[in-house]
Amino acid sequence: MTTSSGISIFDADNHFYEPPEALTRHLPDQYRSQLQYVKLENGRTKLAVGGKISEYIPNPTFDVVARPGAQEEYYRKGNADIRVAALLGLGFLIGGYFGAVGAQHISELWLRRIFAITLIAVGGRMWFSR
Repeated sequence: MTTSSGISIFDADNHFYEPPEALTRHLPDQYRSQLQYVKLENGRTKLAVGGKISEYIPNPTFDVVARPGAQEEYYRKGNADIRVAALLGLGFLIGGYFGAVGAQHISELWLRRIFAITLIAVGGRMWFSR
C-alpha cells in the first residue's frame, strides 16, 4: 500500500478480517460439534473447543480492531522515534555478529547447556512474576 506521503506500508502481522464461519466451514463432519462460538457476559465472542473456551485466537470473530491505514496516521503523528529504532537495530547487528562468532568457538554440548540454562531462567522469571 502506498500512502499519500509516498511511504509504502506493508501489514505483516497476518490480521485478516473474515467471517466467523472461516474457522468452521471446512471442518470434517466428525469435528463440527467440537467447535462452537460462545457469547460471553462481557459481550465478546470466544471460540469453544471441546466445550472449553479457547484463548488461542483472542479475536475469533475477526472483528475489525483497527481501520485500514491506521498505522500511517499513528506514525505521521510522530509516534516513532528513529533514534530508538536505530539504536535497537545497531544492538541487534552487534549482538548477532558477536553471538555468531562466539558460537563458533563453543562446543555443541556447551551451547545446549547455555540454551537450557537460559530457558530455565526465563521460565523461572515468568513463573514468579505477577
